[in-house]
Amino acid sequence: SIIKNDEESNFAKTSLVLSEEVRQSSVSGVYEVDVSIDSDGNEVTGVQLELSFDPKVLGKVDIKPGSFLSNPVIILKKIDTTGGKITYMLGNQLGNPGVKGQGTVAVISFSKTGDNETFIDFLPQTLVTAQGTDQSVLKETVSGVIGNLQSLEE
Repeated sequence: SIIKNDEESNFAKTSLVLSEEVRQSSVSGVYEVDVSIDSDGNEVTGVQLELSFDPKVLGKVDIKPGSFLSNPVIILKKIDTTGGKITYMLGNQLGNPGVKGQGTVAVISFSKTGDNETFIDFLPQTLVTAQGTDQSVLKETVSGVIGNLQSLEE
């Protein structure tokens, strides 16, 4: 692993992880996967998710807020189904304190064509805002592999 000794490592503690667990939603044929957050001491006030996916494999892609930020404001939601890109910005209600800890910041839903493995990747524009700093506190992201989902349907 890379050890960073610059100032960034002092305040950037938050990680975003695409859950390995894909679940089937009650709506037939639609799957859901969580974008999990661990703020590790950062007081998170907002998240900008930039994600890429393969539009030939994943369809009906949608994203909604998770429970990490309570009743968040959706600042921007853009899903490019042709280019395979999700831009999703959500933030705290004005005056709400930053949120620490672990939780689900967003939930991505999709349908899948074919059995081949596909990825949902975090793009470099992904960032996390927190109280007390004007820079992103995002330390690391872990992209997700969407494997063969046949087993979920049995």
